Amino acid sequence: MIAKPKRTRLHLALAAGGVVILVAAVVMGISQRWFRAPYPSAGKQIAWRLGYPEAEYNFDVVVPGKIYRSRSPDEGFIRYVHEHYGVRHIVSLAGPLAAHQTARRLGIRVTVFRWTPSEPPPPGEFRAVLDLLQEQGPVLVHCSSGSDRAGYAIVTYRVLRQNWSLEQAVQETKKYWHNPALYPEVHAALAQFVRQSNDVESASERRRRQSVPVLSLG
Repeated sequence: MIAKPKRTRLHLALAAGGVVILVAAVVMGISQRWFRAPYPSAGKQIAWRLGYPEAEYNFDVVVPGKIYRSRSPDEGFIRYVHEHYGVRHIVSLAGPLAAHQTARRLGIRVTVFRWTPSEPPPPGEFRAVLDLLQEQGPVLVHCSSGSDRAGYAIVTYRVLRQNWSLEQAVQETKKYWHNPALYPEVHAALAQFVRQSNDVESASERRRRQSVPVLSLG
């Protein structure tokens, strides 16, 4: 009978080191978004256990204490953002979810739109979502993956409320796995909405200045 080779301390140390490196790579990958979210169910559980649920939900802070973005949340993540970020309003751009009932039970307001990634939303809904983001938060805006429709909403906010350039705001969407080249019609509509909104706001500002009475010191 051939004797099985004994495992040496070196072999055990190498195996243990390999496990440590693998775990470290997973942690670093999740925290640095090397792995694309959303993860499969096993990866989702790992993300929760390692303390990185936000990466799994493609979550990020848009304006601290006010605006957040993510993919579709489940009950667990709704409780998470409510507890950790004080979210009091959820704006869904992907229709209703069963998990929204959990939000309502927690006293979170839910507003639902039915946008699609490849078709421009009606201009009135662009404006409505922009107004909701402008309200007192904290608000979480989400779509299915957190890549496309949530990006469209944040682009309008960045440009019209934070004075970003349209190019800068669109570039940011790529961090969340959005590919602008796939949706030229939507981005053309975004540019038109931003341009028209700027024209309207500029005209309103001109009228405001013209209506201010001039004090005569003579």
